Formats: sequence, C-alpha cells, structure tokens
Amino acid sequence: MPYALPDALGRLSLDHVAFRRALNVLDRQVNAIAQFKAPDFDILNGLLRYLGEYPANYHHPVEDEIYNALKMRSAERAFEVVQIEREHGEVADKHERFAEAVSRVLADAEISRQAFCQTARDFIAAERRHIRREEGLFFSYALEHLTPEDWEKIDSKLRRSLSQPGYGDRLKQYAKMLDDIAAWEQADLQATG
Repeated sequence: MPYALPDALGRLSLDHVAFRRALNVLDRQVNAIAQFKAPDFDILNGLLRYLGEYPANYHHPVEDEIYNALKMRSAERAFEVVQIEREHGEVADKHERFAEAVSRVLADAEISRQAFCQTARDFIAAERRHIRREEGLFFSYALEHLTPEDWEKIDSKLRRSLSQPGYGDRLKQYAKMLDDIAAWEQADLQATG
C-alpha cells in the first residue's frame, strides 16, 4: 500500500523542489556572469527575494512545528536535527552577503566579478547542502518518530495558518514568483538548447 506523506512534509518537499529550480536558474545566471555576459538583474532580484522571504516566512515555520513535535518523541534525534536548524542562520547570512553583492553591482560600486560569483556560489552551495541534509535526516527522523496524531496536530496548525487574513494573498505572490522561475528556467533552456 503506498504511503501518503503528511500534508506538512509534502509541502516541505514541494518547497524543496521549487528551491532547487530557483537555485538552478540562479546558478545559470552566475555562470553567465562568470563568462563575462550581462546578468538579468530582474531575475537575480526575483530569485533573491523568493529565496530570502519564502523560506523564512512559510517554510521554516512548518519545519519548526515538526521539530517541536520531534523533540517530544525523540530527544536524541531532535539534538541531531538542531544542528540542521542552525544552518538556517548560516544560509541566511550567505543569502544576505549575496544580496549585498547584487546591490553593490546595481549601485556601480566596486566588486570583482570573481568575488561576486564566489559569493553567489557560496550561497547556492550552502542552500543545496542544507536541503540535502533536511531530506536525508530531518524528514526521515520525523517520519520515523512522529505519530499519526502528531502529524494531524501539525497539519491542523498548517490549515489554520492558511485561513489567517492575508496569508493566502501572500502565498499567491509567491506562486507568481514560482511562475516567473518556471519562465526563466524555460528561457534558459531555450537559450542553451
């Protein structure tokens, strides 16, 4: 019998797919810059906004709910997961450094192409590594240790948050960003294909 993921974990998994797609588009932009081609700053800024705002406002709070439930079920696993949760700050720092580099370029401030690309690649690598660790450990531990009742509580909180005023409107903005990412991805494929 196929196993259905709890709603919260399914949502996080879909978010990770979207994050990977965004990182792929960002990676192609950085590679173009490294080859002395002009970047598309609309794309760079859109990706920075999405990868900065959405995880902090919508993705990480769901992870926090799962983590809190996991602490109650397995202190040992929760201790391991806290290391992954700390990576949120590290990834956010790298995101901020990259956003600053983009701002400097837009302001015509001095920044070497190599430094700009390295800052971007540091952020991309950190985000990808973090996603792999979450899927490899955090998701596995949550599925292993949380009960159907735990998942129902988490999913119920998620459903309640979706009904809060303004929440749906903000999610629509991020859905539009995902549409933009898909369009950028398609344009990249056509340009290289």
